[in-house]
Amino acid sequence: MLPSEEVFAAAISVLSFENNDCIVVYDGKGIFSVALIGMIRVFEHDKIRIFDRGLPRWRASGFDIK
Repeated sequence: MLPSEEVFAAAISVLSFENNDCIVVYDGKGIFSVALIGMIRVFEHDKIRIFDRGLPRWRASGFDIK
């Protein structure tokens, strides 16, 4: 079930995302990212990427985490 547009917008605003930002999605096991990307696309945000091999590789690569 998807959240309402208002709930989704509130969650995104807490994370300081804007419409022109590229969102990089990753998770601990690499299996939930695709579902999250689908939800984000429903709310018309198309600049989304999956980071291969999940959160452990993201951290090992030295990227920021918000």
